[in-house]
Amino acid sequence: MLGQLLLEDDAAGPCQLVIVSASSKTAQGTAFMLKGERATIGLTSRRHAAWAREAGMCDAVFGYDELDRLADVERCLVIDFSGDPQLQDRVVTALGHRCATWLRVGSTHGGAFAIGAAAARVPGSLFSGPEQIERRVAQWGPAEFDRRLANALGDFTAAMQAHCTVDHRDGAEGTVVAWRAIQQGNVDASTLLIARPSPPFDR
Repeated sequence: MLGQLLLEDDAAGPCQLVIVSASSKTAQGTAFMLKGERATIGLTSRRHAAWAREAGMCDAVFGYDELDRLADVERCLVIDFSGDPQLQDRVVTALGHRCATWLRVGSTHGGAFAIGAAAARVPGSLFSGPEQIERRVAQWGPAEFDRRLANALGDFTAAMQAHCTVDHRDGAEGTVVAWRAIQQGNVDASTLLIARPSPPFDR
């Protein structure tokens, strides 16, 4: 949904895209949707940077300890999946006036989503997946929405297969344990955790 927004609505305007927490699967999927259409620079931890580069979804990948390499970035939109206020402020400081706007997406670094003091001074907005889904269903119709979503997920999964190890976690308890491991940063970026709760959670 985020990739579609950036492609069709040109929400970022004529600028580069800097993706924070670029090794997360949602960020990788967004970069995949934008590949060849928008210039993307991924930022991630040092231990995940090599994997993110190998996956090849972003045009360039830098570690959080390499923010000085953002010196060559021009006017940009920062897409933040981390929700980490200290990291946000470091990125904004490194980019200075070239950080034109900010799109807040998630909280991959754990804890409640927060906004750094420096980042709060940059014009920005909060991305809502449910709102975009509602918008696209109204625009395309339910059947076409399902078709496009399935195709996009299938294409992304195929592109990532060579770069990920699948780890299935069964049952409600296994799902909870997997979620906690992700929140604590104990899952390698190359691992694709798939939860299979049995019996399924109530909806």
